[in-house]
Amino acid sequence: MVHTHPAHKSMFLAIELEPDVKQSLARILYLDLPKSQVRRQAQRDFHITLGFIRSVKWQDRSLVEQAFKPLERIPVLSLAVTGVVALGQFGQILCARFGPQEVIEDLSLEAGTLLTKHTEYQFDQSYAAYIPHTKIQTLKRNLPEALKTKILETFRGLPYKKIHFKARSLALMERKGRHYQTVKRYICNSSASIT
Repeated sequence: MVHTHPAHKSMFLAIELEPDVKQSLARILYLDLPKSQVRRQAQRDFHITLGFIRSVKWQDRSLVEQAFKPLERIPVLSLAVTGVVALGQFGQILCARFGPQEVIEDLSLEAGTLLTKHTEYQFDQSYAAYIPHTKIQTLKRNLPEALKTKILETFRGLPYKKIHFKARSLALMERKGRHYQTVKRYICNSSASIT
C-alpha cells in the first residue's frame, strides 16, 4: 500500500505545556456548561502558539524542522497565566493568556527570524497584535447576547492567577484529524532559566 501525503500542509511552532499544567488549566478554566452552549478544547491540544506557517510544501518540511534547531539552546521558561481573553471575530473563543508577554514575544520574534533566514516561509502576520494564549473553549454560535455576556463575566472571574509553571520544550506541530500532533520537539536548555 502506497502512503500519500498532501502537497502542502500548515504547521505551527508552539510552547508545549506539561500534563499537570494542562490539567490545572482544564480544572480551573473549563466552564461547567452544557454542550449546547460551549465546546471544550481537548486538554491534549493545549499549547501556546509562537507562530503559524501556512502551506508548507511536503519537500520543505525538513528545512522548517531544522530552522528551529537553534532554539534548543534557550533556557527553560518560567511562565504564568496572566489573564483570560475572548478572541475570534465575535469574541467567542475563550482563552487563557500567558506571560511574561515580553519573554514569549521575544521568543516568537527569534523563531520567526530563524524561519525566514533558513527557509522561504514566514510566520503568518494576519493578526495586528501577538497575544500568547491557549484556547480553552468556544461559545456556540447564536447564543443570546445576555447569556454570552453572563458566560464571559463568569469566565473572567475564574481564579487563573494560581497557575505558574515551567515550560521545558517547544514543538513544531500540525493538525491531524481533530487534534494536533508533534512533528519535531525542541528541548530547552535546563542549565539556566528565564524568569
